[in-house]
Amino acid sequence: PRGLPPELAPFFGGGEGSAPYEQVGTGSGVLVSAEGHILTNNHVVGDATEVQVRLFDGRQMEAKVVGSDPKTDVAVIKVEGQNLQPARLGDSDVTAVGEWVLAIGSPFRLNHTVTAGIVSAKGRGDVNVTDYEDFIQTDAAINPGNSGGPLVNMRGEVIAINTAIKTETGNYAGIGFAIPSNLARMVMAQLVANGEVRRGRLGAHIQDLTPELADSYRYGSTEGALISDVIDGGPAAKAQMKPEDIVVKLNGRPIRSASQLRNTIAATPPSTRVVLEVHRDGRLLSIPVVLDELSESDAGQLGLEEVPVEALGLRVTRLTPDLARRLEIRDRVGVVVTSLITDGAVRSIGLRPGDLIVNVDGKDIQTPKDLMVAMNNANLERGVRLQIKRDGVPQILLLRIGR
Repeated sequence: PRGLPPELAPFFGGGEGSAPYEQVGTGSGVLVSAEGHILTNNHVVGDATEVQVRLFDGRQMEAKVVGSDPKTDVAVIKVEGQNLQPARLGDSDVTAVGEWVLAIGSPFRLNHTVTAGIVSAKGRGDVNVTDYEDFIQTDAAINPGNSGGPLVNMRGEVIAINTAIKTETGNYAGIGFAIPSNLARMVMAQLVANGEVRRGRLGAHIQDLTPELADSYRYGSTEGALISDVIDGGPAAKAQMKPEDIVVKLNGRPIRSASQLRNTIAATPPSTRVVLEVHRDGRLLSIPVVLDELSESDAGQLGLEEVPVEALGLRVTRLTPDLARRLEIRDRVGVVVTSLITDGAVRSIGLRPGDLIVNVDGKDIQTPKDLMVAMNNANLERGVRLQIKRDGVPQILLLRIGR
């Protein structure tokens, strides 16, 4: 393979007798089908021109890259051989924090090394190594060369694919990250079938639930994904989903967070029918949705102007066509936050200059007066929900005063 670290050599071979200037590396993988499919990382084989695989029984054979997906860092390669013994993919959703796990791989050219640890956390979406992140965190030792290898539970099931470490030195520092097996399985299915991943689209903006938002909806958990806006003409709109719906399950599987829902939808092929279980106004609804295909989204930008809503600690202005054009805001309704007063009430909830306030507790806002009337009529001690747009992306904030 080209472009891989030098410590990645024996597992993929080619270390001796290589042509001048050829870069050779090694990584790990796990055999997951009797037909010879091997799960690994995109960063291990994505740019490879030749791949050699050494199995646990000592056999060495050539492999071809079936497909790779940089956005999740999942890749599938394939070998041809007899009596292949695949590992069993487990259900990463039922993996518990604190559960014992083993990381298997070839760190520092030490083939088939096994290290032990526990699942330290689930749902890590802020590691910033891939576009779609829902990592399982572990303290099992993972080092260069472990990438692509399995994270295995005590039942011998592969529950994740080792992918990254958090370190200042490049070596193990107690924090490793692995792609959940359920996400890897979905990506692998598309790579095997099509050689690429086509991503599904729900047509809704989503966010995590804060404890305050969950309380305001009388929803007894912060698990789930809050719909902050539904895009006109999209799959969610066609299925009659609404802003402030809370998605709690997808095809019967619990949804813990917005990133998990986003990743699962994105790993599902377009035209697939999924069933979302939604919490709405204290009721649970099952809503079937047919996904369409994801395309790259766009955003807006910031701005200035002035009209005070002093009691809340902010200044706003009506959104005129000229201002919308200058600020690159596509909407034509709402009021723009122009400045925040030091120590004002809204600063603590994360409101920023340039935010567009479009709705307060279900009431559309078109003028600063609309905002003042809505706030005067609101029970600020109980809390009021502000629907805003920031850089074109809808969000819901909860403002609570005097509690």
